Amino acid sequence: HLEHFPQLIQLSISHNHLVDIRLLNRLRSIETLNLSHNLIDSIDSLKPLQNLVMLNISNNNISSIAIL
Repeated sequence: HLEHFPQLIQLSISHNHLVDIRLLNRLRSIETLNLSHNLIDSIDSLKPLQNLVMLNISNNNISSIAIL
């Protein structure tokens, strides 16, 4: 239901055992995103988030941050 929050600029979803974050690419206005302490192994789906200025991906299973 992220489409109901098109103007969301800050989101913290740390410590949630998240694996798949593909739906987050709908948050086109997001500026601050905390994804720390999850089970994420890829952040490729975040590439469309052009307004993103702060991203916390610490303590995940990410092997590449090439899209940044």
